[in-house]
Amino acid sequence: MDTSQTTEIHPRQQMGVKAYDLWDEMVLYSPVHNMAFSINSSAKVIWELCDGKRTLSEISQELGQRFNSSEIELLSDVKATVIKLRQLGLLEL
Repeated sequence: MDTSQTTEIHPRQQMGVKAYDLWDEMVLYSPVHNMAFSINSSAKVIWELCDGKRTLSEISQELGQRFNSSEIELLSDVKATVIKLRQLGLLEL
C-alpha cells in the first residue's frame, strides 16, 4: 500500500466473505481461502465501515466520533487494520 496517499483509499469488503457476529467480536470466513479469522471489537467496527465509499480518513473520523477520540490518533490504527485485513484477503482497495 502506497503510504503517500493512503488516507484517500476507499477500502471495501471482499466479495464472498461471510461475517458472523460473536458477542462484541466477529468471525470472518473467506471461501476463496477456506479460512476463518477472528477479529476484535475495534477491527469489527473498522470492517463494518469499509464499504468502498469511505476513505481511511473518513473511517478514522467516524471512529473518533463514536469513541470520543481524534481522527489523527486513530488513523495509524485504521491503516494498520486495513493493511492486515487486505493481506488476509478480506478487503479490497
